[in-house]
Amino acid sequence: MAKETFRKIIFEPGFFSKAIVLFGFLIALCPLWLIAQDKNAHLGFRSGASFPLFGYRAQNLEDGSFAQAGFLVSAEGVYYFTNHLGAGLTGSLTLHPVDVVALARARVNKYPFLSDLTVRSEPYTIISIMPAFFYKYNLGEKWTFSAKIAAGVLYSKTPYQLYKPDYYLLPDTWEKKTSAQDWKFSWQPGLAINYQLVPCIDLVLNTGFMYRKMEFNFNTTTGTRTDEKEMSMIELSLGFDIKII
Repeated sequence: MAKETFRKIIFEPGFFSKAIVLFGFLIALCPLWLIAQDKNAHLGFRSGASFPLFGYRAQNLEDGSFAQAGFLVSAEGVYYFTNHLGAGLTGSLTLHPVDVVALARARVNKYPFLSDLTVRSEPYTIISIMPAFFYKYNLGEKWTFSAKIAAGVLYSKTPYQLYKPDYYLLPDTWEKKTSAQDWKFSWQPGLAINYQLVPCIDLVLNTGFMYRKMEFNFNTTTGTRTDEKEMSMIELSLGFDIKII
């Protein structure tokens, strides 16, 4: 579902022409924003891929989530109060689709009374909003290296899923698993390489790491069941930093 949404956005008629016009408009505004090369603050926008790790990508029914590589969008605002140190705010949205084929196969292998299983699933949704501290170092005339450590709120939601089991000698009916959500305090380190395209815009290659165990509550006939799931991933994204003041 996440991949289909991404394709619809990217391949929508006129998407690339609109993006080029917007980027050209930003460059045209540079003389209004900038008089000097060095500015103390910037706004950053990124998009890219997020790769699940460890138990999050594991394909087992005990503690795995069957998560696949997903889509990431993020934004940040930073103010540097010295030549190297700064503070700001970061936010991101990540969608990880579920490997429904592997999930169905694992359930069929575990339950001998199942001959086949069809699974439909939404993606895992992860949202973060975190204050952060930044360190930057100039590598040359146009190149800059930066590192950050962020800590704040992490929100995660499990996917809504539909199951159509094929039981031996029993009629087939659709079953559903509703989604659950959890909020936790979390942290995230990150690294970035900037290349100055024009005085007010940098091209940025960014990577980050996230790890947190989340608790999801599900209502059952015997009460509330809590599933602990590991949310761990490496993020790789490309974007722009726009220097503003």
